[in-house]
Amino acid sequence: FWERTGRLHGYSREGHPIFWERTGRLHGYSREGHPIFWERTGRLDLRGIVRAAVRDDIVRFRVRDGLAMMQSMKEQTEKLGRRIDTCIIVYDLEGLSIQKHFVPKGIQAVVEMVKVFEANFPEILEAVYIINVPGIFDLAYNIVKPFLNEVTRKKVMPIPGAPEVCHERLRELIDPAYLPACYGGAFVPEDGDVSCDSVVRKE
Repeated sequence: FWERTGRLHGYSREGHPIFWERTGRLHGYSREGHPIFWERTGRLDLRGIVRAAVRDDIVRFRVRDGLAMMQSMKEQTEKLGRRIDTCIIVYDLEGLSIQKHFVPKGIQAVVEMVKVFEANFPEILEAVYIINVPGIFDLAYNIVKPFLNEVTRKKVMPIPGAPEVCHERLRELIDPAYLPACYGGAFVPEDGDVSCDSVVRKE
């Protein structure tokens, strides 16, 4: 739909503040070959985004991610010789707080992102894993849950518990060679940063 209407022309304006604040990107694959999109949601500066962006910027922000996932699935299908038509999203909620994220316009921005993804990419999700689950997760999830269809809701899987428990579960799902070191894997980027900021931030 978005490609047909041509509304994505120029959507990757690197100078726009909403792209300065990108905290996610594609990296690696699950053991079954599904591309993985990592999002450090807890680090999003929602106050800054809503001050600097209008609705169309927010729409483009999320559509760009969806199209990147679709392209990665296409490449995996060609590489593996079998159909890969879903991807995995891992949301890291470390840093999520009422003070930082529960502002009216910020909540509206998140809801808008969810609605755009549901409207344009409803079938591409294999699973959504939530890690570093904070005590306010239920409050946050209850805000976006009404905008998710029932199929999507069933794919949302929080991984609670200590970091070691979370890391062990991630190793079961993701080849350690692709799993960032900060999440219990063996992957360290060329810059040697074990926090792997360069892995999960914008390209």
